[in-house]
Amino acid sequence: MKMKIVLKPGGIFFLVGIVTLLIVSIMMSPRPRPASAPILPDAATVDAPVPTVNPVAPKASISLGGFQQAGDSTLGAFTSRTEALPGTAKPVAVNAVQTLKLPTNGWDVAAHVVVTEVLPAKASLRLVFWARSVKAGSFAAHHEETKSPYEKSLSQTIETTPEWKRFDLPFQTTRVYNANESQIAFHFGFAPGTIEVADIRLSQDKP
Repeated sequence: MKMKIVLKPGGIFFLVGIVTLLIVSIMMSPRPRPASAPILPDAATVDAPVPTVNPVAPKASISLGGFQQAGDSTLGAFTSRTEALPGTAKPVAVNAVQTLKLPTNGWDVAAHVVVTEVLPAKASLRLVFWARSVKAGSFAAHHEETKSPYEKSLSQTIETTPEWKRFDLPFQTTRVYNANESQIAFHFGFAPGTIEVADIRLSQDKP
């Protein structure tokens, strides 16, 4: 004997409602999430490593040779000694140059101090020294090549009195000078008399 299931209209609506609720509950149930990956910074915001640059610090002092007589030795007499000057902590070399008679050229009575290390082009340098004279006088201070044509980066007339005075002469090199290719030159042959130059220093200013 077969059984027949007869659904009344109200039962059909009830069944449809149950199925709908099941579908909605399945859709609303939370889905499993994948394991979270570590958060990486945006590539655009990552600071790139900055290369370390070690600039060569300018030297406070540049090596110089000794005070050497130049020009015509019959026109000038050179002597040297050590003496403490105003503002100096210890005695320094003092070079006395006597012009015996008026020469034809200022460089006929001269002294050279060779720069014994390399100087770069357009380097900001500073020549410092002390000077005085027995009576008011003058001489010239230069930075130049050690050979002809003696191109100069500095050329300055120095006025002296019997009192010690410190001279500070800034200048810039015109080209690269290898060691012993440039010198500090002092020209004394402008009038008879004695001029003293002491504590000669050359340094490079910071850029």
